[in-house]
This record gives sequence, structure tokens and C-alpha cells, in this order.
Amino acid sequence: MSFFNRIGDFGNDFGKYSSMLKDAKEQYDKFREAYDGFGGSSRGGGRRKCTTIPGRHSTSRSERKNPFAGLAKQDYKEIQSKCLEEGIHFEDPEFPAVDESIFFSRQPPRPFEWKRPHEICDDPQWISDGASRFDVRQGELGDCWLLAAVASLTCNPKLFNWVVDPSQNFTDNYCGLFKFTFWHQGDWQEVVVDDRLPTYRNQLVFMHSTEKNEFWSALLEKAYAKLMGSYESLKGGSSSEAMEDFTGGVTEMFDLQDKTPPNLLSIMLKASERGSLMGCSIDADPHKTEAELDNGLIMGHAYSVTSVQLVTSVITKRFPLLSLATVTKMPASLLIHTKGLRSREWSLLSEEEKQELGLNFEDDGEFWMSFQDFTGNFQKLEICNLGPDSLDEEDLSNKKKWECHKENGQWVKRVNAGGCRNYLGRLKIDWSIKIRKGQKNKAV
Repeated sequence: MSFFNRIGDFGNDFGKYSSMLKDAKEQYDKFREAYDGFGGSSRGGGRRKCTTIPGRHSTSRSERKNPFAGLAKQDYKEIQSKCLEEGIHFEDPEFPAVDESIFFSRQPPRPFEWKRPHEICDDPQWISDGASRFDVRQGELGDCWLLAAVASLTCNPKLFNWVVDPSQNFTDNYCGLFKFTFWHQGDWQEVVVDDRLPTYRNQLVFMHSTEKNEFWSALLEKAYAKLMGSYESLKGGSSSEAMEDFTGGVTEMFDLQDKTPPNLLSIMLKASERGSLMGCSIDADPHKTEAELDNGLIMGHAYSVTSVQLVTSVITKRFPLLSLATVTKMPASLLIHTKGLRSREWSLLSEEEKQELGLNFEDDGEFWMSFQDFTGNFQKLEICNLGPDSLDEEDLSNKKKWECHKENGQWVKRVNAGGCRNYLGRLKIDWSIKIRKGQKNKAV
């Protein structure tokens, strides 16, 4: 074949491939136009760009190693503005309405359906007649530790309004988007969620309010589940974990079984006065889940201490009473023992004192105990002392205020991270700070 014939064949092939490329470009342009039409916006020169899904942002390779990178980039006002502009309801790409957001280790026991509040009831409310510890009811998830912390949170309106923005609703600028604020990795983190919730037969499956049309507690649990990775991740825990995430505070642990401090009552009275969050529990029975004692208290169940009071009896003797709350229905034996039907303490109180305490005999999850009964039955007490960000000067008149100093770093496997207490041999390499008491600072 001559050189010129080869040149001619090459020209024919070039024309054929050029036509194929032209067809491919036309197909691409049609696809791009259709894709942009689905969620795009135009800009100068008639060129269109694809609009980012609300709440999703591109991340670098290093950021993808951090499971919280996408969460930190979600901005409530930005997402709300985009959803309202496009007339859509927010669907959270960082915590999608799929089974994997509920369970990470298994399939759901039955098919759950994700529904928005207005699909569950006719008149959904964010907060109905104020938030209280009586709003919080446990669902099918074993997260009583979280619910105990939430019940304690409702006793401090200032803290509650910081974590759960009360101005949100299902009417004004509603787009299926809600926000919460948690203390996370040494800083306050805004967590946004859509309002799709797991249901079965049109009933909420997990945490819910007593009022069927109130949804702040269910969405608070969802936001916390998002922070932890899934609903299943909330199964089993310590109330102090959630208390710290709600307040940015520091938790003290007290062993009431063998090492009860002699001034425990004074500690609890001061903690109650300063608005600290408190929780208590009895060690679980390893052979039975949530075993019930003769007096109705549940082993392995988390309770919140909502009030510590010194009351005056009709014989003028002052004695301490503690108010506790549980997020489950109280056993009949506990209801009888603590609601006054067989309680000697109640017979010593005047009617005026009972009214001041708000005593009632309803099964609302709240009950009272004497301090002696409290220390004789419970084995662990957690007190979360509020950090400086959670207290105002008006709360601290003539009182000492916590101060905070932060050191930022990271855990590096086998360098300064030895693991949890299951690996005691490696704990010695864990990152730590040595604090020495100085002459001016008698306590640390």
C-alpha cells in the first residue's frame, strides 16, 4: 500500500471517529441539560451548573477520614435558605432514612417506615405547653441512660433552650429541617437533621413525648444518634456521657456502695442549687436484663436526680428528700413505696410543704426518696458540674466559677492511645496530663 493510500485511510478513520465523538458530546450535553434541570441554576453566558444537594459538601481525602467532617460543614441557615428557595423538604444526606442509620450490626426486626411529623398526626408541635421531664418516654431502644440525661436537662430551662432551640416550629419557614447544639470534641457543634422518624404502624419506635403531637424529644434523640453514627450506637451507655455533651461540663463519679463520702448530702445540695445534672443507677444483674428489686427499683436502669430538698416536718425536724425520675412506667411496688401510700416521711410533712414540693400520686415517672433510702439502694451517682459556658454571672453571685483551659491534640494508635479499660496493660501509654496542687489551689 502506497504512502498516499495510507494517508487516505487515516483520513477516513479520523472522520469516522470525529463523528462518533460529536455524537457522544451531543449525548453528554443532553444528559447535562437534563441533570441541571433537575436541580441546577443558571449563571452568566447561558452556562448551567449542578446545584449541590442541600446539606452535602465535597470533602478532601483527609477530611473523609474524619467521620464528622461532613457534619461540621452543614450550616442550618444555608440549608434552610436553599430548601425554601427550591420549595423542597430537607433530606439529610449525612444521616439518610435507611436501615443502616438505625442498626449497624443487623437488620431491623420488622420493616420501619420513616415519616415526617405531619404524616403521623394532624397538628405537629415542636414543644407543647413547655418542656418537662414528663415529656420523655422511652421507646424500643435500650438508651435509658440518654433519656435520664434528657430528663435532667429539662430541669434547667437555660441549658435546655441552648441544646433544643425552642423557636423552631412546623409552620414558619418550615422545610423539614431542625437543629440542636451539643458539646463535641472540645467545642459546641451544631447538628442538623431532617424530621423523618422511624415508625411502625404510624407510631414512633424510639424516644417520644407523652403528648402524641410533640416532637422535640424524638428529634433530639435522632440528632444524638446522628452524632454517634446510628440509633443502635445509643444502646447502653452512661448518663454522664450525655450530660457532658449537653453542657460541656465535667462529671464526678461517686461509688455509693463502698466509698460514700461523708459530706455527700452537702455535695448534692450544692450541685442541685447550681443546676448541675445528676444521675444514679444500681449495678446490673449479669444474669438478667433490668432485674426488678423488691422495692420496685430496676437494676442496670438509669435514673435522674431532679431535686434535692431539706424539708421541715410537723415536729420541726429538718430532713433531706430526693426527687428522682424514670423514663419508664414505674412498677406498682415502687409506686406504693415512694408515692406516699406507705411512706413514713410523707406523714411528717404538712400539707403546705407537700404542695411546695409538688407532691402528687400519679404514675408520672417521678418519685421521692429519703436520703437514707437513696444511699442504701443506689450504687453509683454521677454529677455533671456545669462548665463556664453554661453559667451566667447572675447565676454565680458570691460563688466561685469554673474556669476552663483547653489543649488540642489527637489520639494516635499505639503512641498515646492504648484503648479502653478492656486493655489495662496498654492504658499506661494513654495521653494524660499531670496536675499538681499548688499552695493557692487546694483542690483540683
